[in-house]
Amino acid sequence: MHQAELVLIDGLDLAGGSADALAVDVAPADVAYVMFTLGSTGRPKGVMVEHRSVVRLVCGQEYDVLGPEAVQLTLAPLAFDATTWELWGPLIHGGRLVVAPPGGVGVAELGGLTSRYGVRSLLLTTSLFNAVADEDPGVLTGLERILVGGEACRRAMCGQRSGWCPGCKWSMPAGRPRQQQWLAPT
Repeated sequence: MHQAELVLIDGLDLAGGSADALAVDVAPADVAYVMFTLGSTGRPKGVMVEHRSVVRLVCGQEYDVLGPEAVQLTLAPLAFDATTWELWGPLIHGGRLVVAPPGGVGVAELGGLTSRYGVRSLLLTTSLFNAVADEDPGVLTGLERILVGGEACRRAMCGQRSGWCPGCKWSMPAGRPRQQQWLAPT
């Protein structure tokens, strides 16, 4: 059984405080968060994700360029596993995180957020990528890196993507089985 202290930050005055007060000893095997999933059984279960797993996901990888210049838009709900990448990728490397407003973000809103906040990197589920491709691929203009994943994209979308975002690097950040699905046409 793990124990944790709940810290409410609403209304907390951090101005003028010492960063030393925020220091916490954390080991690689300590739990960073718990994600609940239905898994293959269809029964809810909690999965404890260790700090080393988060670090392995966002450090030393080659599918995105992370650093102080990184500006990532987070679209996924906190319960979705992709949020780990969206949140910690830029933050661990000193970059910025743009949090989408609550509720669904349509294609037009996506374009407004990326241009207004200077978003440079975007992680899209394949279904959202397909919606962007159908409605207005121009919203991808200006991005430097787009990561798409989860399932195969439609054949028509695969060949057209380079024209939508010239100079943009396209990647699939998942493990080997999903990499085989990246841009595998349906």
